[in-house]
Amino acid sequence: MKRLTIGGMLFFVTAILFAQESFTVTFSNQTGYDINELYISPSSSDDWQDDLLNGNSVRDGESSEVQVPLSDPDAAIFDVLAVDIDGDRYTRYEVDLSDAADRTITFTFDDYSEGSDGGGSDSSDSYNQGYLDGYREAWREAYKEAYSEGYRSGLEDAGALSEHNR
Repeated sequence: MKRLTIGGMLFFVTAILFAQESFTVTFSNQTGYDINELYISPSSSDDWQDDLLNGNSVRDGESSEVQVPLSDPDAAIFDVLAVDIDGDRYTRYEVDLSDAADRTITFTFDDYSEGSDGGGSDSSDSYNQGYLDGYREAWREAYKEAYSEGYRSGLEDAGALSEHNR
């Protein structure tokens, strides 16, 4: 009976991994927009690889499995870029995809990239500014109402408010 040494087993496993030309990643879209392009490239690369959706799209709330080509067999850390229907970009850098059991990437609106070169009308800046403006206006109105009620209550307690003004 022949025995496989530890070195032989390590060589065998390494040969299998190097022979692998791609691996599967599940992409989950929770951005609020349909995603039309998806790029996954080793973090060590200066360029994005080809669009993995190949002209398809992943609707908001849906997931899709994509095949990621292995251009660098030693790569385990990847950068991920998704582009929505408006051309807005969502990015994640240095995503560890070494664990085959945990190769799911979920994008949300929080992954939106500042300075995105998309043509969409909903930029992070305008969204955040609109939210802040709405918050400030609601706070002002609540303050005015509370101040008026407090002022009126204080005058009533002091007996300074006539029955006519109540």
